[in-house]
Amino acid sequence: SAGDLITIAEREPFGGAPLGPDERAYVGFLERAPEADAAKKLENLENANNRFALIGSEMHWWSREKMSDSKLSGAVFEKTLGMAATFRNRTTVMKLAAKLSADTSAVKAKSTAARQRPR
Repeated sequence: SAGDLITIAEREPFGGAPLGPDERAYVGFLERAPEADAAKKLENLENANNRFALIGSEMHWWSREKMSDSKLSGAVFEKTLGMAATFRNRTTVMKLAAKLSADTSAVKAKSTAARQRPR
């Protein structure tokens, strides 16, 4: 839902510091929250260039590598977690959330104005 996407975009799973020029952040949308053993397998993939945070059915991925250059991929994560996943750059998620937030605010404002309009 729009609210869920806005909440996801507002999360700061890696401390909220701005990304450096060689850093990237991605969000993986999972079918469900991974089991503990799958989460442990994901943790084993962490290294100096890649860190992960699982929050419910979201996987946050911080990387010093472009997704296209990384040995890690959606397919690797799907195999590791045992489920389908869709990944998006965090910037894309934040832009979508901002648009949805603005759209939601506009709808709320119109609804409030309609309720306040004299009949």
